[in-house]
Amino acid sequence: MDFSVEKEHWVHLCKQVIARLKKQSTIFDHDDPHQEVIDNIVKALLEKYINQPMDDRLPIVPHKTRLQDVRSVGGERVALQALEQLGFESFLKSKGMSLNYRKIAIMLVVGRMLHPSSGSSSKMCVKGSLTSS
Repeated sequence: MDFSVEKEHWVHLCKQVIARLKKQSTIFDHDDPHQEVIDNIVKALLEKYINQPMDDRLPIVPHKTRLQDVRSVGGERVALQALEQLGFESFLKSKGMSLNYRKIAIMLVVGRMLHPSSGSSSKMCVKGSLTSS
């Protein structure tokens, strides 16, 4: 496969490809200048290995297992459903907000719906989303 990405961007490119293969993309992926190359690499890898049986099970070692940043997704799902029923994203779109800003706004509103008195949870979640890409 041929791709023209400068060597200093290879680490970022590999991180993005791995994230996509793990289905852990962020909301900012479409802004990546190398998105077309990332899409081509992911597509080629999936085509080559899609028919290969994969055993992705890992042994669990209880004394080495730790929970970190555990969160439920049930509340987020209920909050998103409520915003969808209210037509919140359509409202934001009608006000001229870009897709990226609409996603950020929805994420912040959901964060406030779940933790109304604390902006730090939302801030940490957004900050993690920005730094993990």
